[in-house]
Amino acid sequence: MLETHIDQFLIICTNRQLAPKTVTNYEHTLRLMQQYFESSGITDEKKIKNAQIQQYLQYMKERGKYTVAVNQNSRRSNTPDNRHDKGKDIQATTINGALKDMRVFFNWLVTENIISESPIKKTDFMEVKRKPLEFVTDDEFQKLIQSLDIVAFSQVRDSVIIQLLLDAGMRIGECLQLKDENIDLSNNTIFIPEDVTKSKKARYVFFGTKMAKQLRRWFNFRDRHRDTEYLFCTNCGNKVTVNNFEVNIRKYCNNIGIERVHPHNFRNNFAKRFLMNGGDIYTLSRILGHSSVKITEQAYLDITEKDLQKMYQNFSPLNRMKTYRKLQLQFATIKNYKEMCILLDEKVTNGTAKTSQLKEWQRYFGYHKQSNAFIIDEVYDTPLPPAFRIDDVYSKYMQVLLCDYLLKTEKNHATLPKSRWYEVCGMVNYKYNDEIQKETYLEKYKAANKLNEKQAFYQLNAFDSRVRERINNIFYKSLNRLKKNGYIIYNDVYSIVEVIDGKRIEREADNDEIAYILEAQKNIKKEMVIVVISNYNIKQYYSMLNDYLKNAFGWVGCWHSVCIIIANNYAKIAYEESLKLLAEEIQNNKYCVNQNIVQLFVKAINGEYEKNQVAMPPYFFSISITSKILSSTLNFTSNPAKTMPYVRFGSDW
Repeated sequence: MLETHIDQFLIICTNRQLAPKTVTNYEHTLRLMQQYFESSGITDEKKIKNAQIQQYLQYMKERGKYTVAVNQNSRRSNTPDNRHDKGKDIQATTINGALKDMRVFFNWLVTENIISESPIKKTDFMEVKRKPLEFVTDDEFQKLIQSLDIVAFSQVRDSVIIQLLLDAGMRIGECLQLKDENIDLSNNTIFIPEDVTKSKKARYVFFGTKMAKQLRRWFNFRDRHRDTEYLFCTNCGNKVTVNNFEVNIRKYCNNIGIERVHPHNFRNNFAKRFLMNGGDIYTLSRILGHSSVKITEQAYLDITEKDLQKMYQNFSPLNRMKTYRKLQLQFATIKNYKEMCILLDEKVTNGTAKTSQLKEWQRYFGYHKQSNAFIIDEVYDTPLPPAFRIDDVYSKYMQVLLCDYLLKTEKNHATLPKSRWYEVCGMVNYKYNDEIQKETYLEKYKAANKLNEKQAFYQLNAFDSRVRERINNIFYKSLNRLKKNGYIIYNDVYSIVEVIDGKRIEREADNDEIAYILEAQKNIKKEMVIVVISNYNIKQYYSMLNDYLKNAFGWVGCWHSVCIIIANNYAKIAYEESLKLLAEEIQNNKYCVNQNIVQLFVKAINGEYEKNQVAMPPYFFSISITSKILSSTLNFTSNPAKTMPYVRFGSDW
């Protein structure tokens, strides 16, 4: 009876497509349990009560390791001649693992009405004293990598695998099942399918630029020697097994005289290094593919006092606080930028980093420059508030809308023209736009700025281009932030339509064809900008563009789309986080946002538009999809887009 039900249980587990290792563990645990109870004269599971379970657990503690075997086929590997640890105490984690497997089996018996109550229901797990995980130092890691042959196929492969395990933090079983199609070198991303992961949930992991170079070299090296679908293969082109890789690692470590390193150690090291470098445990938990942060805390947080001391130096409040002594700076004249950095104990930088540093100084003291010298006018008692960046608010808002839209799609992804994405993100209100009287707007603009018709056309085009460029930048800024946090992946798609044998065929454009399209757009805008704006009809622009491409290449249509895909179910988290951040940002800067939206475009209408000013039009928060969030979270008092005209906008020029 017991043996029969164990057989049935294992068949069901296999049919449910549980991981082969999980099924093997179930079988090992339950067969050993079966042997014990049969030797005690118990063959019916109904006779197994909590007392018998406790006796079996006590037996496991006393008998020691490898004193019994599941079957005769495994006797050879478990004999004292082959096992140096035969008879040693079985660890509490092993007993808890067996108890967990037995609990699953007896719960299944209860579900099938074979027994009325599980005998393990009231059995507690043993207390486990966890051993700290081994940490591979930088020197040991470099020594291991440098010891591998740069010509031998297997050692070149293993070198790349070792570096990928440390850089991406994935499991060795996941790494060895990857295929070329899972690697995105352009975005430094790896997609791990659900049939590969331990949790049966697909996820993305990431790697750095150094690892990307290693992978490119590996592709070139491998393809010269082997033809295979797997990212890593054997000398025969087959998939590398975990056991083979473990044997290789053991051999490499013995050769260079360091303690044995298990492949999983690299995942452990990734977790610790991620935290030591300033990463947070919530992001780490998602990268590792854990179902909860608690699992990450229990399995990977081996932070020593020395580690804490090192981390603290990066986050010391006083070290990070910018405090400038008045006596040191007040009315001082500092020779140059380098001397200023030495005085303030700050790093000498250049480019955009230097620009940001100079702006940050202005929060703490006022100064003016005379040639290269800094002349300090005043040191403030309290620092000025950080500069308000309106684009950050827009970016957070767009992240909310993007995630909200994608979560409502059937397959959590969408490919839309850029103009449609702009509408989804609340930057274009086509419905209101179509109602505008083009002549009314044009005449009003000419009168306000005292311009003739030709001057007005060119100024409108310049203003429209700046707005278009800024909105495009904010759109991609929002996408890149979501992508960097692992919430989405995206790519630009140019499509063309051809007529072949009387049939319209749509296909994706190649790089050369994309270049042709961009060049055609550029030429059309140069030639026809006055006509397009004066007629206030973007459809005419597209008609002209299609005619141009048809005459040049025979295409009957083309368009630019963006494909955005949710990475697993993380977009819901991104949606909630962005919504919270946005609410806080708006609460702090609501006045600034309102003024920015309303005033910038009004200035352009009234002739106060400066030539180099990049203005955000007032129709940013205008479409219906945003109404609930606007009313509940942002609480804007008015919608300026309903009260003023503006240049038609929203195409993907």
